[in-house]
Amino acid sequence: MSNRYSRILSATFNGGDLPLPLAVQIARKSAELPAGGDADAFSTSVQIERPVLQATVRIRGTATAEQLALGQSGSLVIRIASADGHVPDRTITIDQAVLTDISIDYQQTSPAAASLRFVAQSSDGQTDPFGAEDSL
Repeated sequence: MSNRYSRILSATFNGGDLPLPLAVQIARKSAELPAGGDADAFSTSVQIERPVLQATVRIRGTATAEQLALGQSGSLVIRIASADGHVPDRTITIDQAVLTDISIDYQQTSPAAASLRFVAQSSDGQTDPFGAEDSL
C-alpha cells in the first residue's frame, strides 16, 4: 500500500506558524501494567495506563523555536498534501498539546533544524485530543 499523503503544507502551534516543517511524527502510547501473581510464569492479564499522545515536529525555523517556551499549550495543527492529487489534503489537529522539549541541531553539512516535542492527554479521560480529517 503506498502512502497517499506526502508533503507537509503547514504546521501551526497555538495559532502561530512553525515555519519550514520537515517532518512530523505522531505516536499514541500507553504503558503496560502487567498483573499477575508471584507464582505465574507469565502475566495473567495486562492493563494499560491512561493513553498519551506524543508529537514531534521538525522544522528549519530555528528562530521561531528559540522564541517558544516550554509548557506552552494550545492546538497543534498539521496540513498534509495529497501525493497523487486525487485524495483531498488532510488536516491533523492535536488539542491541548503541551510543548515539552525544544532541541536545535547545528550540523556541519546541513542547515540547522529544530525538533519540537509535544504531549497531549485527554482532560476528561474520554475525549481523544487527536483529530484527523480531510479538508473540504
